[in-house]
Amino acid sequence: MAWSPDGRHIVSNRYDKYTFMWDTQSRKIIHQLPPQDQPNGVAYSPDGQFVATSNDAGTVQVWDAQGKLVRVLTGHTDAGWAYPIMWSPDASLLATARAYGLVQLWEVQNGQELATIQGHNSGIFTGSWSPSGTIIATGSDDATVRLWGVTQ
Repeated sequence: MAWSPDGRHIVSNRYDKYTFMWDTQSRKIIHQLPPQDQPNGVAYSPDGQFVATSNDAGTVQVWDAQGKLVRVLTGHTDAGWAYPIMWSPDASLLATARAYGLVQLWEVQNGQELATIQGHNSGIFTGSWSPSGTIIATGSDDATVRLWGVTQ
């Protein structure tokens, strides 16, 4: 689950292939995203304009706040499922991580993959971008936390 930055919405994934966008005041579903192959991670962009979802097929979808698909990020699906999704503080970049320890960095505007980083020896289940936008931290089943420097 993830809160929108303004606290007015929540987006939630269910492992039965469904993702919902909720209004927190009415407590009702306002958008149901099309089913995808076992959704995993979900995250609102810091500006609240986008939602990103990841799944077991290894793709990452970027949706607008109204639930319309904007872009599908597909690079390196052979690296297994995609799980954590990490937005840069300015919402211009997206970092994703995969089952086989790969971290990917994407430019959101055009969907271009900017970098791939291999460092973990196992699946990455958590990650976060530093407030400065210069470091990504990832945590893996290989019992390590790694810090990755980012330059724009």
